[in-house]
Amino acid sequence: MEFRDLLSKYNEYVELSRNSFIGRKLSPSHIEDENQSVKWNREFVEQHNKKIDNQTKQHRTKVNKAFNGYVDSVLDLISSELNCSREMAAEVYDYIYDIRDWDYEEDRLDAVEDVVELIKRVKEEF
Repeated sequence: MEFRDLLSKYNEYVELSRNSFIGRKLSPSHIEDENQSVKWNREFVEQHNKKIDNQTKQHRTKVNKAFNGYVDSVLDLISSELNCSREMAAEVYDYIYDIRDWDYEEDRLDAVEDVVELIKRVKEEF
């Protein structure tokens, strides 16, 4: 597997994070049905807002899982390429992540690949 092959996992994460509109919470003074009691309207708003909160939490969990899956795949590939621990792979990834603000994830992956190749060449020398 190549680093560029991991872009599809990153794109899945991006799509999930972009498609985040679940609905809107209602204000406590919202009146859903004027023919119902104040109590009924309050309960409606409360139930609606709880539903929105739950859907939002579920969506965030999905988005976080997608991102973590992507990062795990990158770390696995770095670890495999360098024959190193996952902790060392994380250090390589974190270094690339922190050296600058990346406009595009594919540029960051290219930089990761370049650093991995450099480390491999250095390791061959010793």
